[in-house]
Amino acid sequence: MAMAPPAFVSGTRGWPLSRRGSAGRASARRPGLVIRPSPVARVGPTMSAATAGPLRRRAPPSLAARPRHASLPPPPPPPAPPLPRSIAAAVGALTPTTPDGAAYMATAATRVGFFLAGRLASAALVAATTHAAAPTASSPPHERPGALASLFYPGPVPTAPAFGWLAAAVAGLLAADAANIDARVYPRPPLTTRSPRHAASALASYVADAPAVAARQASNAVRDVPARVGAGGRGVDDGGVAYPNYYLRNFHHQTDGYLSTASAARYAVQVEMLFFGTADMMRRQGLVPLHAWATARAAGGGRTRGGGGSRLRLRPTPPRILNVPVGPGGVLPDLAAAHPASPIVNVDISPYYLAQARATYTSTTAAAGRSPTARVSFVRAAAEALPFPDASFDAVLSVYLLHELPPAVRSAVFAEWARVLAPGGLVVVVDSVQAAEVAAGGLPLDPARFAASFHEPFYGTYHSTDFDALAAAHGLIPYDTRQAFLSKVMSWTKPSA
Repeated sequence: MAMAPPAFVSGTRGWPLSRRGSAGRASARRPGLVIRPSPVARVGPTMSAATAGPLRRRAPPSLAARPRHASLPPPPPPPAPPLPRSIAAAVGALTPTTPDGAAYMATAATRVGFFLAGRLASAALVAATTHAAAPTASSPPHERPGALASLFYPGPVPTAPAFGWLAAAVAGLLAADAANIDARVYPRPPLTTRSPRHAASALASYVADAPAVAARQASNAVRDVPARVGAGGRGVDDGGVAYPNYYLRNFHHQTDGYLSTASAARYAVQVEMLFFGTADMMRRQGLVPLHAWATARAAGGGRTRGGGGSRLRLRPTPPRILNVPVGPGGVLPDLAAAHPASPIVNVDISPYYLAQARATYTSTTAAAGRSPTARVSFVRAAAEALPFPDASFDAVLSVYLLHELPPAVRSAVFAEWARVLAPGGLVVVVDSVQAAEVAAGGLPLDPARFAASFHEPFYGTYHSTDFDALAAAHGLIPYDTRQAFLSKVMSWTKPSA
């Protein structure tokens, strides 16, 4: 029987996107998630079925089998400082100890102001164009008074305590980010070059699109996906990939969902508007446990080779990192800068977001005075059907994915992470706070209203899921948990063989 030509990974010399089971059998591809080359975000050359060869092709050099080191689990990073409960306490924490930290703090504070101003401008535009009446208790959930959502959409001014908590928490996050830069957990991000021209253009697009988003909210048009997605959820102009049903919706009520170039270009600004310019800061907190784990891994040395009196300890290679989903770039520039020697494979099911991620990486790397490298590659795939062999990666980083997945798919994603993770490896998740943080931290957040305001249909089950239990069901053990403003960083390790 003829074999369909495989899709290819950027920079991997034609590695077919097939999976290998632990017993050496090629795993069946999941129906509806066949990955084919895309004219929108082509990730490598095409190859005929005749030249594709059997499915037992070896992985590329960047993902080939490497020496493993068996050791005790590395110590987790120091606990995160508690969130400030007052503006005075937060201001007291803003004490960078290096020039990098001080320079970062100044530009980051300006960035927060920029996005806050943009959010207020878009809210004013929506109010002016829709002529909405003042919301009351009988208004739709996202317009009712007393919710955090009222900060982002026209409505009554939140209470002074809510404003005070938000201001203190933002200042505390900024201080934590600066402290990580001081501690060399990651380099100072090029904030002055990460935005101005692009951010201004994206901001204009965002503000212009705000009335359409508001109209979609009002009509609850959550399946307003582009016409390019035809029968069976198959893409019309992006290679015919079948998207899973849960994906074919307007998350956040955003135009086109995740299925257009315009959406991919606008997304980063949308999220920064929502979180007052702190989204990148929250994403970077996922690099804290990754840094602690990688540092301990390097200090512990590699496995030993030889016997008797001649035992040689092998130096561990840089960790191979899987970033899934990459989205429009998000944390990738910071991840690549913090781990310059690591092969990093970035996965997303949207070809439009994958193309934007590549552009984001290229532009931010150049702005920082570095050259893009082939060690950073891009693969189109679904998180629940990863096209990689077992134990292909030493670390997995996932940002803002789990709350957008149905429960069954979340479990499938954890199974895939555990499968592709090497023994001794680390999984890091950055996502929304959950019920425990809302109850303990005094967050002015109503989960039900948040889900209704921003069309997050799976947020309710996410909010109450015990992820330590879910991870344990797939053989992963807790490593570290910390809160970062409105985000939560969770990490687990896979026991060494």
